[in-house]
Amino acid sequence: MILRLIRFWSFIPYGFLIISVSGEKSEVFVANCAKFGIRLKYILRRNGALQCRIFAPDLGYARKLGLTRGYRIRIISRTGAIRFLLPLWRRPVFWCGALLCCVFLGFMSGYIWQVDILSDGINNRLLYRELESLGIMPGVDKDSVDNEHIKNSVLLSDDRLGWFAVNLSGCTARVSYSLKRLQPELIATEEPCDVVATKPGVIKLVNTYSGTPCVTSGQTVMPGDVLISSKLGIGSNRSDEVTYRYVHARGEVWGRTWYDLTAYSPVEAREKVFTGKIKRKVYLKIGNRRINLGFGYGNHGGDCDIILKDYALGFNAFLCIEENRLFMSDGILLPESEEDRLSEGLTAVLCLSMDSGRISAFEVGPVLAEDAYCVRLNAECVEQIGACRVLSANDSGS
Repeated sequence: MILRLIRFWSFIPYGFLIISVSGEKSEVFVANCAKFGIRLKYILRRNGALQCRIFAPDLGYARKLGLTRGYRIRIISRTGAIRFLLPLWRRPVFWCGALLCCVFLGFMSGYIWQVDILSDGINNRLLYRELESLGIMPGVDKDSVDNEHIKNSVLLSDDRLGWFAVNLSGCTARVSYSLKRLQPELIATEEPCDVVATKPGVIKLVNTYSGTPCVTSGQTVMPGDVLISSKLGIGSNRSDEVTYRYVHARGEVWGRTWYDLTAYSPVEAREKVFTGKIKRKVYLKIGNRRINLGFGYGNHGGDCDIILKDYALGFNAFLCIEENRLFMSDGILLPESEEDRLSEGLTAVLCLSMDSGRISAFEVGPVLAEDAYCVRLNAECVEQIGACRVLSANDSGS
């Protein structure tokens, strides 16, 4: 097993040889090589001699075996890494350049040359500026990066971030973050609260789990009206011994609600048409200084898409290629199917605005408007309009 490993690793620098074996009954030589573990491949007979491929480390064993049995072994060709490097042995400039290249790569690998933001959700351009002020930019020493300080500074500067991290992978700083998820207001089950209306509507059904219902089916309510009260009476109404206590009111209150929504879309829109003309500007950026490397670059006129590519050269220097794709603005008329799109959009927005409910009836139709498509939606919905509200000191009478 150890011998096989040595032969396998020795194949990488030395490669293999093409040899020619001449002598009587050369087939016996092949059989003896197989007996002693010498690997011969691509065996063929040419010009009265036997040609085959043999691994370079096995050549000494094969020659020793051939000499003892009267065979002549001649090398036809050689391949391998050492064979490739032999012509370069007497070229000191090449080896000095290779050594300097390795030293330069090792030195440059200790710096950050690229910053990638892997997440979405906030303005990445502002995040790049924030990271630059904290020392995360191309050309910065990796040992000077304090991940804990950067994480705490970024989280304190933006309240929308819930998690932030900077991971160094080679010469690239990979930035990942996640946004906070807005949680609904949590009310403890032991804390007294009422169920109040969030929207105007007509009560259709009241399911009370805890508390005293204050509305009945068919009653009209407005936002803020108490639907299920937390004041719960204990005792008989026929006697004066009725005590009250405040509980955490719970229940479902379904009501009929109405919506009147309108959506507009212009009849004519502007479209960008690419003219096929591209202007490029190449300049060298060193710190805050820009050195123009291009000639004949004129003004783009403003009607263009600018694509900027930066290539880090090291030591806070960048090769910048600015590409301007010119376009012209052309007006197009939107088709009449735009009204159908507005109608579907209004219905989808209405369904998303309801936490729990459905559209029971609706009427949608176009409305006359100048230079615009206008669609109006009148809908009747059945939805859950109750929400918990914590009692104040005045509400509880304390």
